[in-house]
Amino acid sequence: MPLNRDNTQSFEYRRNECCHKILDRLYRRLSPIMREGTLDNAMKGIEGKITSNSIFTWVDTSDLVTELNEPDHFILDCCEHLELNKHIDTLNTDKGIIYRIAFTKHGVDTFKSDYYLKENQKQDWATQLHN
Repeated sequence: MPLNRDNTQSFEYRRNECCHKILDRLYRRLSPIMREGTLDNAMKGIEGKITSNSIFTWVDTSDLVTELNEPDHFILDCCEHLELNKHIDTLNTDKGIIYRIAFTKHGVDTFKSDYYLKENQKQDWATQLHN
């Protein structure tokens, strides 16, 4: 049963949604993944470990502003949050503004586990319980 969301979402709720969308855009731009593992493990459905950061391509934050149709300051807030959680690496200008981002190994796992969507689901349940 889908949860009803009202139009007054908290900043944290919107940020979580946007962070997930940013991670989704990064995931769609990954180079072929180089994994450490064996064919036997692959046949059992066990993925190998990621062996290199070279697969993670850099994305301009200006591209994300266009793709996600969100204000640039909000995208940068989300990128700062992702960076603090070590889900992305950033390239900053001399003024500290983030202009390019890339996945980290931890960020891939976070995206695949839908971490930010689950955080919003917890908020939805807490709101329903409160009501």
